[in-house]
Amino acid sequence: MLMFVFTISSFRMSGATYYVSPTGSDTNSGATNSPWATLWHALPQLTAGDTLIQQPGIYVTNFYGNNDNVHEPDLTGSGTPSQPITIQGTPGAINCDMGITISGSNAIIVGMTFSNIWQGADAPATIIIGPKANHTFIHDCVIENQVINDSSYGIVWDIPHVTDDTNNIVYAGDCASSCMVSNVLFNRTRGVICIRVGGTNNLIVNNRILDSTNDDCFHFFGAWNTIRGNYCKNVNEVADYTYWTNIVSGVILTNSGQHPDMFQCFGQSASWAPVSSGNVWYETHDNVAENNQFWDCLMDFAQMVNGSLLVPGYTVRNFTERNNLFVRCGPPFGSMGSVGIPGFKAVNNTYVLCGTNQSVSGETINFQNHTTNDDYGYWGTASNGVVANCAFIGCGPNTNSGFVMFACTHGDSTNGWWGLTMISNYCVSWDGTNWSPKTTSIIEYVGDATDSDQWILPADINPGTDPKLVAFSYAAFAGDFRPLYGSPLIDAGTNASAYNTSDLEGTARPLGTGYDIGCFEFDPNLQVHLDFDENFVSAGKIADTTGYGHDAWNFNSTNWITATLGPDGNAGLWTVVGVMTNDPPQVYNLSQYAGITNLSNIQFITNGTISAWVLWATNTERYDTILDCGYPPMYAGNSSAATNSWELQYGEPYAMTGSLETNETSFGPCFIVYGNTVTNNLTNPSLCLHFNQPRDGSNWWHLAVVWNAASNTIVAYQNGQPISTNALGSPWLRVSGSPVTPWLSVGADQHNGTPQWGDDRYPNAGFLKGALDDIRIYNRALSSVEVGNTYFGSKSSGRPQPPYTTTWWLPVTFTPGAN
Repeated sequence: MLMFVFTISSFRMSGATYYVSPTGSDTNSGATNSPWATLWHALPQLTAGDTLIQQPGIYVTNFYGNNDNVHEPDLTGSGTPSQPITIQGTPGAINCDMGITISGSNAIIVGMTFSNIWQGADAPATIIIGPKANHTFIHDCVIENQVINDSSYGIVWDIPHVTDDTNNIVYAGDCASSCMVSNVLFNRTRGVICIRVGGTNNLIVNNRILDSTNDDCFHFFGAWNTIRGNYCKNVNEVADYTYWTNIVSGVILTNSGQHPDMFQCFGQSASWAPVSSGNVWYETHDNVAENNQFWDCLMDFAQMVNGSLLVPGYTVRNFTERNNLFVRCGPPFGSMGSVGIPGFKAVNNTYVLCGTNQSVSGETINFQNHTTNDDYGYWGTASNGVVANCAFIGCGPNTNSGFVMFACTHGDSTNGWWGLTMISNYCVSWDGTNWSPKTTSIIEYVGDATDSDQWILPADINPGTDPKLVAFSYAAFAGDFRPLYGSPLIDAGTNASAYNTSDLEGTARPLGTGYDIGCFEFDPNLQVHLDFDENFVSAGKIADTTGYGHDAWNFNSTNWITATLGPDGNAGLWTVVGVMTNDPPQVYNLSQYAGITNLSNIQFITNGTISAWVLWATNTERYDTILDCGYPPMYAGNSSAATNSWELQYGEPYAMTGSLETNETSFGPCFIVYGNTVTNNLTNPSLCLHFNQPRDGSNWWHLAVVWNAASNTIVAYQNGQPISTNALGSPWLRVSGSPVTPWLSVGADQHNGTPQWGDDRYPNAGFLKGALDDIRIYNRALSSVEVGNTYFGSKSSGRPQPPYTTTWWLPVTFTPGAN
């Protein structure tokens, strides 16, 4: 596998801070009250440790004139790992007709916006990473409304200039290395290749490509590069992309001749070489695309062709595509991709409703023995390929035969058969209502000029049964695609440890007794998962998507939550709908609540994890409760049942003195464990964890609590980071409740009552004001990395990204291993 190790090094900013402004002048000093006007003037002035801040305004430079000698602003100086050069955009600073070139090393580009750029021969990319620009870190930028005029890129690794037409080899080490592109938004680009990576040990992570046309998403060159955790949606093939007027029409032709690709690499290039002329052969090998998501992208999955007969040995090889999710993808016509490189591996990917616009005979991702030669190169041979543990859910026409996602084509009778392993791939047909087996499944095709076609059925998994994915159960393919309890994908795959050690969310494989099929590894310890993506209003419950049946039911049918937008699709919205008066003389605002009464495997948890997304509405109430399953034993009347119960709320983790509440000063989010006596109730700080969040009504927060009775520890996490820790002091945590019915309350204090509404005085307080999403309860203690994945992980609609700031420097160190 490939491993990137990030180290965060603090550095002392000994350099100067300069400013540019649309109202400035290049004859100024560059100070905050005397800013420069252009990046052309500013960038060459910067040295190690310097920071350039681009002040708000529209930067229009008329860059695209007829002057072929004009080039983009160039950062020529170099920083150091401890003293990088930083170029920082501010909100409202927009570069309208120019990008930048980075020629020096150790640079940070943060918060820059590039809009309405018409790219052509004079500006081959919005951001050019030069051959010597090692340790470049680009993050939190926007590239939007970029349009091609010739051959153009969003962000490109430049190659050394080519001076002749023969035997020009670009070695992997010739381009920039140890760079990172993170959290960049490519929005409404037209005909632009969004990211073209070269060099070695670079990481393209957590970027978004949205609502774009005729774009290749990623070009792979160089070696040991990783494209991870990116989210692409509505990237489509349209008509003529040469002119804006045709692009914006959005008309899809039956055959435009263009084929935008998710991933593309090739060993030989002529006019495609950026900032170069002549013919170029690329050294390209051992690259990885993992944990990416593609939604509603009408484009090819991949086009990969091999090296050169003229320059033997420098071929494209060993590309691994693992743990990726593809939903409703595939081109509007023609082949879905061509692989002509050795060592291509597609492992543990999930394809949902892909290629449904293809013909019955099937247009495929072909593994091909290309024998086409031209003056420049050799298209290549796809030998030693692997397709393993992939799930094809409802792909192709809604029939049980005739469609293939991957196929093998043997091009002539001279070279003979070459190897391809296709094993443990799940393929099932879906007609919108029923599941049925794909009898032809994933087919190997063999044919040449002398042999008749042969259709070979490999030993794949074709049960024709419900794959039991979350989205198919609740959200009409709009949510996530994790396997539910009982899914035939669980433990049905082949040992793929040579290619794959974790799933789309970073969970270790295998988590159960064997390898799962698809991009998600089923976690048997995830006992409760309320994702709020179903129609809970009509169902009367918030469905538990694990399949274990821990649904949160509505016990007051006239008072129910509504849907709102959360960090993962739908969320549940709790609002004040009245006044609670059944606990006189107390009067509380009345909101909503739900109750989990199936407590199998969650009533007693020795080692566990609770996580939730919450948006606290602005209010001055004493309590806002997320989850509650207990009550102070001195009040409960059933002290043995209430002992070691718990609550996650916004309130006062108050102390107890007899029957009086004192020390009500620590107001905020907290996790409370109820003890069995007054002395170790809430007076013991080890039984309470504190978070630090405002009730501002606008920000979503992620909370997690992890406890381990064996080590007597309990840790609170906020937005993926540990924030407080204490001793647990309990052999387990439990769900208590009334003496009649133990239950877990969602959105209100349980208060020792039953979940039914109106049969007693409780629940009567702590009603939530705000919204909840993605509540999870595990009966195992997650590691800190796994907790981080619940925050940073790969939600289907895209999650918040790490809060990068200009004071973070993340050099990338590559640790080689088995790819």
